[in-house]
Amino acid sequence: MGTLEPPHQPGALRSSLPAPPTRRFVVREAKTRELRPCAQLLAGSLLGEPWQPKIYGILSFVVEISLVQRMMQGAFDEGRSATKNYQLLLVEHADHGGRMPLAMCELQKRGDLLHLSSVMVRPSFRRLGLARQLLRKARRIARRWRCQAIQLDVD
Repeated sequence: MGTLEPPHQPGALRSSLPAPPTRRFVVREAKTRELRPCAQLLAGSLLGEPWQPKIYGILSFVVEISLVQRMMQGAFDEGRSATKNYQLLLVEHADHGGRMPLAMCELQKRGDLLHLSSVMVRPSFRRLGLARQLLRKARRIARRWRCQAIQLDVD
């Protein structure tokens, strides 16, 4: 760590202090091993606060099974056709390497529509543009999958 120079020298204090932390986020496709943290994020957002641990555990397990089924169905359908038709996207902090998804959404191609569902952002990370980043990525995927429109499914 640098030493502080006398404050009368311009820029002395600025150069000796550590740089402020940056907020860099990465949007990418979730891997199979990351389905449990995604299911926990989804279950927590469905229950709201406060939630009972037993109910949360059961709901988290059911959501994880549902995500696994959709991912497997997407892989099966992908094997039968030339295009992919299901993706689970997550947002993570670039420095934390996927230990905790901060936001997520599901994409599913149905005909020439891309269905966007399960859009979730962890409460402590809201208002940082994470959902906007998910939507940008969804638009790029919709173009790649040759979809004519994106439909947001809301429950």
